[in-house]
Amino acid sequence: MNYLEVILKYYPGVGFAVGDTYASLEWSENEYPKPSEEELQEKWDEMKEEYDLNLLRMERDELLKKSDMYALQDFPHKTSEIKEAWFNYRQALRDFPSIWTPGIHFPQKPT
Repeated sequence: MNYLEVILKYYPGVGFAVGDTYASLEWSENEYPKPSEEELQEKWDEMKEEYDLNLLRMERDELLKKSDMYALQDFPHKTSEIKEAWFNYRQALRDFPSIWTPGIHFPQKPT
């Protein structure tokens, strides 16, 4: 866990000194009690999940860009089924962040 990142994000303006362990965390703020190690861990886990989702969206956006041409109405798809498969793939990409959980992979592009 990165105590520094957690404290800077969730406790802005609070006076503190920190090392590599919770025991080294010196809290000089009287207005806010020193958070427990468990509270800091929960916030760290939130930060990691938020970071993961941001990376996921960036990768998803790149996949959408690479498939933009297949969504053009005048793109010469060989069949209407292939055209529909591309539209479904792109919709699945747009929906993906809302259904993502660790271990689930991006939808496969049509062949």
